[in-house]
Amino acid sequence: MKKVRLRTKFEVIGTIFLLIILTVASVISITRTISNTQDNVVTFIRNSKGNYWDATSSNIQVAINDLSSQGGTVWLPASTYTITNTIEIKPNVALEAYGAKLVVNANVNAIQMRPYSKLVGGVIDTSGYGVNYNKAAIYLDGADQFNTFKTVTVHDVQIKGSPSGWDYANAGSGIRINCISDTTIKNCYSAHFHNIWIMNFKYGVYLESGKSGSAAGGACCGNIFDVFTFHNCKYAIYLSKLAGSTGTDGNIFSNYMIQPYASWKIEDVHIEGDYNIFYGFVFDADGVIYHLLSNANNNRIIEGGAMTIESSQYVDDGTNNAVMTNSLKGFNII
Repeated sequence: MKKVRLRTKFEVIGTIFLLIILTVASVISITRTISNTQDNVVTFIRNSKGNYWDATSSNIQVAINDLSSQGGTVWLPASTYTITNTIEIKPNVALEAYGAKLVVNANVNAIQMRPYSKLVGGVIDTSGYGVNYNKAAIYLDGADQFNTFKTVTVHDVQIKGSPSGWDYANAGSGIRINCISDTTIKNCYSAHFHNIWIMNFKYGVYLESGKSGSAAGGACCGNIFDVFTFHNCKYAIYLSKLAGSTGTDGNIFSNYMIQPYASWKIEDVHIEGDYNIFYGFVFDADGVIYHLLSNANNNRIIEGGAMTIESSQYVDDGTNNAVMTNSLKGFNII
């Protein structure tokens, strides 16, 4: 009987010890899960491998590179980061930057997107470099061959340029997609941008395609820009289709609001290319609102505001384009 009781005591002690271990492990697991969902209270840069770094500008790229080709997510804590070198969001990597502010202090592209990459949240401020900033806050190079299966996603981002940047020739771009082929063909299809605020740039969104070298002409087609607010940009939307281009075609701009700078009497939306769709609202415009060049064909514009587009504000040098507005003076109605 004594041996049985002794054995029973050991079994009870062992069971209790095992329960303690399991409880501690569960608490650690729950704590880890909670910390991964409450990003704003974390003071370190983290990635989905579970590694941590001090919240410094250089460590943003370190955390991204640490994910290697397997991809994953990098979380930035709420802080201000001074950017002097381009942050490259590599393939299969998502950068979540809610509460973070990237202050650009050099004439560099602030963020370059790669295929399958994602940027969510945050503020990009290029005003620190001054009025001679001529790069882009968010940059895509068509040499990466973005397409339906190699696309990028950007949403919930605020982009701020120089306070007087729109007053100078070099004021950079909020978003730029470069599909001008040189020795390499450059294409960008199906990039997705949503809920973006852009202020004080020469170009709010700048799409370009063409040919400058031995490779076939590039194409910038089928990209989607939804829920955009533009303030004080010389050109809110600028589509360029240079010689040799395969096309700046079939892009969709929807649910945008453009508030131009009052003294600029130039163009809010500059259109080259075919079959692009524009649906939004431009207000307080004194100059040309929509300018379709001779190489702009079969584009559709739906002006969502209550304002009247005067004949001087809609310039159509292309063919088979159409515009519809609540109060229309002398234009084709779709």
